[in-house]
Amino acid sequence: MTTTNRHRLAAVLLCLGLTVAIGAQAETRRAVVVGIDQYVIPGAPLVGRGDPPDPRFWSNLDGAVNDADRMSELLVAKFGFEHDGIVDLRNQDAKRAAILAAIEDHLIDKTEAGDVAFFYYAGHGSRVRNSLSPEADKLDESLVPADAATGARDIRDKELRDLINRIIDRGGIATVVLDSCHSGSATRGPAGPSRAKTRMLPIDPRDVRDGSRATDPWERGALVFSATQKDQEAYEDEDEFGNEGGLFTLALTRALRTSSPDEPAQNLFRRVHASLRASGRSQDPGLEGTDARKGQSLFGGSGAGLTGRSVASVQSVSGRTVTLQEGLAAGLTVATELVKVKAPDEGDQPEVRIVVADVVDLVTSRAEVKSGSSQSIHPGDLFVVDKWAPPDVPNLRVWIPSTNMSKSDLIAFGTELAQAVTARGHTWVIDPTDPVPTDIVRFNGSEWEFIGAGADPVTLGPSPDAASIAAWLPAAGSRNAAVYLNLPAPASFSRVIQLGEDTDNNAIALSGNESRADYHLIGRLDRGQLSYAWVRPWVSSAADSTMPWITDWIALSGPTDAAAAKLETLAVKLGHLNAWLRLEGPPGSSDFPYRLVVKADQEDRFLTEGSVGSGELYALALKADLSPTTSAAWRYVYVFAMDSHGKSTLLYPLGGATQNRFPPEEDAEDPQSVYVLPRSEFRISPPFGVDTFVMIAAKSQLPDPSVLSSSGVRSASRTRGGGGYGLADLLGSVGARTRGTEPQAAPTEWSIQRISLTTTP
Repeated sequence: MTTTNRHRLAAVLLCLGLTVAIGAQAETRRAVVVGIDQYVIPGAPLVGRGDPPDPRFWSNLDGAVNDADRMSELLVAKFGFEHDGIVDLRNQDAKRAAILAAIEDHLIDKTEAGDVAFFYYAGHGSRVRNSLSPEADKLDESLVPADAATGARDIRDKELRDLINRIIDRGGIATVVLDSCHSGSATRGPAGPSRAKTRMLPIDPRDVRDGSRATDPWERGALVFSATQKDQEAYEDEDEFGNEGGLFTLALTRALRTSSPDEPAQNLFRRVHASLRASGRSQDPGLEGTDARKGQSLFGGSGAGLTGRSVASVQSVSGRTVTLQEGLAAGLTVATELVKVKAPDEGDQPEVRIVVADVVDLVTSRAEVKSGSSQSIHPGDLFVVDKWAPPDVPNLRVWIPSTNMSKSDLIAFGTELAQAVTARGHTWVIDPTDPVPTDIVRFNGSEWEFIGAGADPVTLGPSPDAASIAAWLPAAGSRNAAVYLNLPAPASFSRVIQLGEDTDNNAIALSGNESRADYHLIGRLDRGQLSYAWVRPWVSSAADSTMPWITDWIALSGPTDAAAAKLETLAVKLGHLNAWLRLEGPPGSSDFPYRLVVKADQEDRFLTEGSVGSGELYALALKADLSPTTSAAWRYVYVFAMDSHGKSTLLYPLGGATQNRFPPEEDAEDPQSVYVLPRSEFRISPPFGVDTFVMIAAKSQLPDPSVLSSSGVRSASRTRGGGGYGLADLLGSVGARTRGTEPQAAPTEWSIQRISLTTTP
């Protein structure tokens, strides 16, 4: 953006009563953004890694560069950074010396009091031997630079600590975001092992012998946002459009796209944590900072110099097609409508409205003129989002392994293996959620494999016999194995299941990659009968995911069409639930100053995480993060709960109540810091697992709040009705079994919040 356009942007938005960071904020914003996918250079010798050192552990990643690109574009599009204020290091440009030099030269030497300094890293993480470390494990956490595979040292947490402290010494506002592993071990659920890439490498055994001590930067005012806890792995996944990325960064950038720039970091953390928990992976992010710093925005202060509405500038005009200099990074989606911002001398001109027809990439989209004259649109003109449509993407991705073995072949194979397992004194598992198996035999889509307790998969080939499989089990008396045979679907059956493109259930996508699927189809042999269920992969208990761990088992006993229809219905219900867990509000929609909490009745305790038990009375409440003011935005509030079986129940308001505006009109001059929602008391009852409480805060009332209750999917139409496509229509279509061919936009003055609590007897 040129200086002229920046000044025009500030001037026009000021006329609208808005402000923007570009040209308005006093501080300078600088960033170093690192993304490394490429560690292994063809032909270059690899150093040993691990204990004992082994060069075979090196692996490339798929989404770290994408993550760094996402972050850089967001910094410019949303948070007032200039392109020349960002040092981008990708792949082999991100060697150890280059990363350290960029932090030194760009973030330390140039920082003055009040400046923002941001460091982002996506790539492998590891640990380094340090015999003088004060930590009990004698290991330092580390970031792995691009030249580490050829011998360069990792960048240890103590080195990064000292660099960030020097930024703080100069009066800078320091923020660090790290999407890498600290450590971890492979995870496995009833479906088998995780095959998703993780951003973790084995320990570097070379002892650094560093006994230095210093105050952690977060204790001095820095904010450190990390992808995992110390004992976890950071996973890779895909975004809603199939682009690779880190699970953490995908959640973070999705939250940033829809947040207000002044959203407190603690709130942002809650949203990211909820998103990761909904993924089913054992990955919990970390946020380090003082309470005061966590109450500020991601880059410090209140973010008051930034606009809370999404603004896009015109790059070019061709006929009635307008190319915008904003895309996915600004939260633009197909069918989003924008209105031209009038300059002070254009007050009498008719409104010019455009609708997004194609989101090209993070920073580019194309729109068509919907109303007004295209002749009045010129490069550099500004448009503000007026209506927004959620992305038209699948609600769920499922993986269905199938085999050419017939139903009778599978039954015979399972019967023979069950006899071999029990003959060796081991337990044959019928329901892999109770007990969770120690050993698994499964078909991975091309061949059979055996996964013993704590061991890597052993390939068994396309047609092993029961005796050869049983030979991998421990000898009788040495270990009591609980063995589960995960049977694939016969090809004749899998072909009948109507999911994916060109079906009536095209909101459920068929994944060709098991590591990218939200659910796997698993099979079992129970008393001579095949049955199948959808299972959340890599989850090992009902408390590990906000999505159901496993569905009902569907027996393949009668016509295959009947069994397939039942599995289709279950998948659609899961998609309905997943759509609600992933739904984000429009860009800049988080201006409601209250957050949803659960209040324990017998004590002054407000919960946003943790466990709640049956027997105690709870209530819903709204709690202000900061002292509410008379300028606080008011909203109509609706809350519903989704239990671990996917049922949705409207909790507030009940009985058609209309007094659900907060702050209430009578408190407009003196809003309270806490409101307990009237008649919102509830008790915990089965099913136990994880309950998710969802709050919709909207500027207009919903004519029928019952749209938020459902025992399954609501197959609402996505076509425009006579009264227009409003918020009620949008919410009613969430989780529909069929994706819309004409996505429609709804008003932007609404937001969504979620909290998840583990429920126990």
